[in-house]
Amino acid sequence: MDLTRAPDSDLIASYLSSGSEEAFEVIYHRYNPVLINFLKSLGYHNTDEVEDILQLTWERVFRYLSEYKPEFTLQNWLYKIARNRASSYVKDVSERHGGQVFFDDIDDHADTLVFDNRNGHHVFDPHKTFVVRETLDRVLAVIDTFPQQDQDIMHYICIEGLTLKETTDLLEITRGALRCSLTRSRKKLLGFAHEV
Repeated sequence: MDLTRAPDSDLIASYLSSGSEEAFEVIYHRYNPVLINFLKSLGYHNTDEVEDILQLTWERVFRYLSEYKPEFTLQNWLYKIARNRASSYVKDVSERHGGQVFFDDIDDHADTLVFDNRNGHHVFDPHKTFVVRETLDRVLAVIDTFPQQDQDIMHYICIEGLTLKETTDLLEITRGALRCSLTRSRKKLLGFAHEV
């Protein structure tokens, strides 16, 4: 039987019932690239960091796969584990460095931003690049003051592009709680926009 085409539920059942390493490998190869992109969207661009977090994530998946609840998609469950492992990883690194964490730039390619000048040509403008980065840093600083769940919701919907349903499933919250959080976040961001 070709397991590469099997649905996630069959792969999980095969792994849990017979310990099929092949089934687990298919899950790994199916979702590892997805998790890499997810971690990059969270701001982890350093290859070593990503590999460390992935290792922690897959160890957790291996240990707790029997507790996976099929009412959630496997991808959302993996996102949740990766997000939690990334958070723990940052705390551990921070503690090892006396409370300071050194992150790569939010966007490794931000210094290549180009803007149209009056002649319609694309040119690099370091000043505008600085302004864009400065504004983004300020917006992210405002979002960092939000309660953790509000931060997560902003990330999943605005950065990761998840739907409202995917976000409620991932965070295990009601649609009403999600809407309240988005309303709160919008008000805070609008207040920030009026200050700028």
